[in-house]
Amino acid sequence: MVEANHFKTFAADVRGRFNPVLQAYLRQQQSRLASDHPLGRRLSQLIINFVGGPAKRLRPALVELGYLVSGRSVPAALMQIGVAVELVHHFLLIHDDIIDRSLVRRGRPTVHQAVRQWPRLGARIADDRRREVGRSIAVVAGDLCADLAVEAVLGSRFSEHQQRSVLRTILHTVDRTIVGEALDVIAPLTGRGSRRTVEAIATLKTAHYSLVMPLQVGMTVAGVGPSVQRGVARYALLVGIAFQIDDDVLGVFGRPGQVGKSTSSDLAEGKVTLLTVLARERFRSAERRHLKRILARRRVSPNELVWFRKTLIARGVLSRVRLIQQRYVQSARRALRAVRLPASSRRLLHDLAMAVVDRQA
Repeated sequence: MVEANHFKTFAADVRGRFNPVLQAYLRQQQSRLASDHPLGRRLSQLIINFVGGPAKRLRPALVELGYLVSGRSVPAALMQIGVAVELVHHFLLIHDDIIDRSLVRRGRPTVHQAVRQWPRLGARIADDRRREVGRSIAVVAGDLCADLAVEAVLGSRFSEHQQRSVLRTILHTVDRTIVGEALDVIAPLTGRGSRRTVEAIATLKTAHYSLVMPLQVGMTVAGVGPSVQRGVARYALLVGIAFQIDDDVLGVFGRPGQVGKSTSSDLAEGKVTLLTVLARERFRSAERRHLKRILARRRVSPNELVWFRKTLIARGVLSRVRLIQQRYVQSARRALRAVRLPASSRRLLHDLAMAVVDRQA
């Protein structure tokens, strides 16, 4: 019998309450933007289509969980802060898709790809020009997501002090994510990478904005003390690294419908992940040379992806990666045990680890 995951149940409940609030906010902002110029409606519709699509809403759930750490009942107004955090998430996703030249996100066209399909661009426009316009408009749409996130915080019913604290936490996290994104772009140029680089990218680009920041925002609004905040943040950071390792494994071994993108894209882009770092350590000489040729071409055939998967398994890379991931989870749970928390929020945080890393390929 599979034991129930309390965080998954909690997150599903939050998602059901959150989605109508998000849609209402975006429609309200669309009306405001459309009053300035008709293009404002079209830009905001891009965001509505992208943000309003199928999503787990992990971050709004974590905002609420962070508030629950205080032991107090969650006010309805907290949903507005969840909207801000979710919009920051999508601002970063839009820009990440441009950088990675991704065509699909969650089984749908990415924003820059969706713009290329605008009828007004016309079939007579050259394809390279359409790509350029798509990227440019997507950059603007991402920026608009960030602007609407700030607007959501400033329009919330919390005090000016709480709003400033939330914005400071969000902005500092975005700073870290930008550095992590830059490192993710630069690291493949060295041709190797290291475990330290992998951990730095996972920490800066994923763990802080996906897990640490939403929890901190909720705790900040609730007035949770600094020592508890530090303990919960330490736990979330370790879980976040495990989450990124899981994401990298799914990026190779998952199904396209499961991960929402091509399962050869990470390999084609030469991403520095724990899989590729350990592959260089454990593959035989001929296998390393073959992998190097694949990475140099930045193109992966279906047969090459199958070869890479089989060789990762045969050389014990996949099992080693899963072991390292589990060690991060174990370290996280040790960190959680050291924090004084209400029993209900402790249980949810404990189950969070399995909820975000138990997405088996």
